[in-house]
Amino acid sequence: MLQTSTTPPEEVILSYNTLRKAIGWLGLLLPFMLIAGNELLRYFDLLNSPLMVDTACTPSYTLLGHVKPTISDTYYTPMGEYFTGTLGSIALFMLCYKGHKLRPGEHLSDNLLTNLIGICAFLVALFPTSATMPTGLPCLNDNFRVFQSGIITNTFHFTSATILFLCLGRMSYTNFRRSNKQEEFGLGSDDKYFKILGIIIYLSVALLFVYKVLENHLPESIKDYCPFYWLEATALVAFGLSWLIKGKADMVYLPKKLGMIKSKPMEE
Repeated sequence: MLQTSTTPPEEVILSYNTLRKAIGWLGLLLPFMLIAGNELLRYFDLLNSPLMVDTACTPSYTLLGHVKPTISDTYYTPMGEYFTGTLGSIALFMLCYKGHKLRPGEHLSDNLLTNLIGICAFLVALFPTSATMPTGLPCLNDNFRVFQSGIITNTFHFTSATILFLCLGRMSYTNFRRSNKQEEFGLGSDDKYFKILGIIIYLSVALLFVYKVLENHLPESIKDYCPFYWLEATALVAFGLSWLIKGKADMVYLPKKLGMIKSKPMEE
């Protein structure tokens, strides 16, 4: 005999919002954690410390550059496991996320869209980028891996990453602004934020393509600032914020704890 679930609706909502916030924090922190992790390893030279590694069996390693040309290039650094692990976590969470059912007049349900995001996130992690070569060198000179991806692997990576970012933009700009009634689309209290964040993601993707087209004609002084990395980071921050807002995250929790913002007294 089948048993029906006795989980209270408020607990279902709470767990759903927790899932949304987990997705949001993973995306929001990814580009900054990659930089911070590599910088700590480089600054303290931990990978050449006998306290951390067996230096008799491990060749010396020197990480070059504080920020890599792209986020995907960090796969070839010691933070590569964090990069792939975060993508895998986001993919798993997305595949578990069901969202709202497709209503009349709508296209591309939450479930189908998040499944597509999850699959693409797995593919981005599974097929590494071929990496951005240092000027005048045929191979990476600070590769932490034992291999470097080729053309086919990079094609899978680039295609999956493109679809991933476009789907993230769609989720924020369209799906998060849906309501139970089709005529109330975009009228929610947070919908203006979802719209802005969706536009930021779409605009970041457009600028990424412009950069790739013009890359060979840009001076090294511009490339040194790693614009591709920061455009990707902008898209990920917008993605993370949209999921945090959807998950009803308290965006001023830390300022409140630090006394920077006074909490409103509870009404009796």
